[in-house]
Amino acid sequence: MFSCERCGSCCKAIKCHLLVNGNICLIYSSRPELCNIDKSYQKIKDRMSREKWHQLNKDCCKILQERKI
Repeated sequence: MFSCERCGSCCKAIKCHLLVNGNICLIYSSRPELCNIDKSYQKIKDRMSREKWHQLNKDCCKILQERKI
């Protein structure tokens, strides 16, 4: 399972209107597949390992955090 830090950086990058004060997603438990790393993995699982997919997402998250988006 992907360990999300819930920093809100990815949501801020796409200007998601469901992110409220305190980096809280209003629909986190029922968020769309695009916002769910583990569910979205199902679409690419034949192209890379789950570990690689998680690492790519962690790397992107780090970049967004450093840019303070």
